[in-house]
Amino acid sequence: MLAIAILLVISSILKNVDKAEYHVDYKKINIGFNAETSVKELAEKKKVSDKAVLEFRVECNLFLLTIVKKLLVKAPILYSLVRHLSTFDPREMIVENLEHKKTQLKSIVCTFIEANRVSASDADDIMQQYSEFIQGSVSQVSTLLCCWWHS
Repeated sequence: MLAIAILLVISSILKNVDKAEYHVDYKKINIGFNAETSVKELAEKKKVSDKAVLEFRVECNLFLLTIVKKLLVKAPILYSLVRHLSTFDPREMIVENLEHKKTQLKSIVCTFIEANRVSASDADDIMQQYSEFIQGSVSQVSTLLCCWWHS
């Protein structure tokens, strides 16, 4: 559910990233202390025109927008493998979540099979071992932690 919400937020940001109303004014873009000092000195000494300073700041704005777009498009959360790795989060490895976690693991295994990292003949063994691990070891640890916590 969280992954879907994150995908919706990212797609919303991608749709709005080009809208000027969401952009910082070019005068307020943080170009760094040294660059800001250098630009001011050059402008005061009339070594660069106001037009050149404006063009520089607009180019900085365009550069930042391009970087943000690339980061959003290449964000790992967009990849199903990364989204489904939460199946190995110990906080979520409980019997109550087992079916959902098995679905996530199946997606991971399919990704590995497609990339020739796991053979299809091993997929069922992986799924079975994961289920046994959750039902056995993890549930015992959860029970022990609950007993310890409440004592």
